[in-house]
Amino acid sequence: MRTPSCCRIWSACFLVAAVALIAACGDRASQKIPAILAADHHMHLQSARMVSVLLRLKQQFRETIAPSDRQVLGAAEAVAALDAAGIRKGVVLSGAYLIGTPDITVAGERRMVWDENAWTAREAHRYPDRLVGFCSVNPLKDYAESEVEHCAAVGLRGLKLHFTSSAVDLLDRDHVDRVRKTLAAANRLRLPLLVHLRTRTPNYGALEANVFLDRLAPAAPDVPIVIAHMGGWGGYDRATDAALDALVGACAASPGSCRRIFFDLAFTVLPKSASNAPARTTLRMLADSQRDFPDANTRLADRIRTIGLDHVLFATDWPGMTPGDTIEAVRTSLPLRPAELDRIFANTAPYLK
Repeated sequence: MRTPSCCRIWSACFLVAAVALIAACGDRASQKIPAILAADHHMHLQSARMVSVLLRLKQQFRETIAPSDRQVLGAAEAVAALDAAGIRKGVVLSGAYLIGTPDITVAGERRMVWDENAWTAREAHRYPDRLVGFCSVNPLKDYAESEVEHCAAVGLRGLKLHFTSSAVDLLDRDHVDRVRKTLAAANRLRLPLLVHLRTRTPNYGALEANVFLDRLAPAAPDVPIVIAHMGGWGGYDRATDAALDALVGACAASPGSCRRIFFDLAFTVLPKSASNAPARTTLRMLADSQRDFPDANTRLADRIRTIGLDHVLFATDWPGMTPGDTIEAVRTSLPLRPAELDRIFANTAPYLK
């Protein structure tokens, strides 16, 4: 993948909270979908301060700004999205990691990260029977460990790390050491982890996956770890398949070491209309990135069976995709048997039980 297109894709993917994609996908909750699903394991909240950050990033990367991009998305909106698709619970994620991205400079960054995580905690606490809140932080920041402690203190129940937007390079020893410290802090506080593993490296794949398994996962031996987007950043291209192949192979060789590792389907199976989405949208760029991989969904289904159905979690990346659209895409495009899909839809991460 050439660097310019790579940059456009990752910039769009960490802007998935931009609600313009709701219009592109459209919630089809009225269509035939299961009456009740266990959980959406990957949803984004967006405060007013996050709107300002997102707009700056979209402008920098020349993304189209729609009126809906300015919308605050809190707990009420997340619960409404769950209700529309018949889903019991949701894991709602703080956007604080975006405040710490190196792509823009934010005045009062440390305080904004603190405030964003605190706001996410308050929102999640509004619906304690429906929502579980995860904090987030750029793990390369000097304040990362103290922010993890703050998150635990305000009642957030997990930690989301986003290696793309945080510019983590898993082939850089210093970066790996910093991430390990953040993971160790989460483990000490018994905070489960959701890790967006894909990095900005153009040749991302097996090397990064092996660093994660060999160097990072052992730093958090006592908590569940969910790998977002099946190891990618949305869609399912050849780089994601290479990383997932390495992860699956290592786990098959040593099942015990991967018993607490799960994978989520957030934004991985694209709607059939994705290739016709407007240019310069996340949906269109992800579709374009897998044009040379026509058997993507077949390969993904094979990987899922090797992983084991019980270790794959339903997730949407809302508002990047709505729950209704995600269910439809998975049911119509992922070549798994209905019974296999029903098992995935019924799965619940340990921290939601």
